[in-house]
Amino acid sequence: MDEMTLGDYLRNLRNNKNVTTRELGDLIGYSYSYIASIETGKRKPRESVVEKYIYQLAYNSEELKKIKIDISNITNGEYYKSYLVNYDDSDSKNNTIKNDIDSMIIEENSELTKKIYNFPINDIFYHLNDKYNSKFFDGIKLSDSDRKHIIKLISSTLMTSIENDINFTAGNIHIKQDHIYKLEKDYKQIIDEYQSVSDDENEKRKLEVQIEVYKKLRKELTHELAILESEKNEKFSKLRTLQKIFMD
Repeated sequence: MDEMTLGDYLRNLRNNKNVTTRELGDLIGYSYSYIASIETGKRKPRESVVEKYIYQLAYNSEELKKIKIDISNITNGEYYKSYLVNYDDSDSKNNTIKNDIDSMIIEENSELTKKIYNFPINDIFYHLNDKYNSKFFDGIKLSDSDRKHIIKLISSTLMTSIENDINFTAGNIHIKQDHIYKLEKDYKQIIDEYQSVSDDENEKRKLEVQIEVYKKLRKELTHELAILESEKNEKFSKLRTLQKIFMD
């Protein structure tokens, strides 16, 4: 278990996108063996090659920026130096540094840097299930029984928290559905009024404006409802995972 290399990162990125080395090579104009040699660290690619590599895999500009920040930090600014995060700014002093499941903020030469590893270094569940290394709490060695008990305690706590979140989200969904229902009734009434207007062009134009406003509002509410439904489903998925862990 070492610090993540550029090759490790690129390989994980490609695998997460379900793209083979051959498919990626065809997309960016390099052989699959060349792609593999970059990922294994046998070849050191130019930044222009890395750019083509990640451009084909990034979903959008936001993800592309995140990838460049990750690569810059993994390589200590050798690639995408302008994206190297300076952790000695005001945010870091306010303890708002963001790290991920596989990264740590450490101090080197009086400077804070982000290190990315090839295992989930910050995942408590990973460490509590690590059979090869002893784990300690303030110097006290944890037994296998201690580990299992801690896992159940954390799972129980998180299940309660997620259940509360689900109930809160469900309440917001109900409110949003009620808004949409009332909007649909008002919208139907406006349509009926519009269809009953005959020669009054000014009234027609006024109603047409209202119709467009209702359409826009309905679209926004429907989109917000879909987001809430997605959040609820995601929380249910997490809850089921925790329930399974708790029962094991």
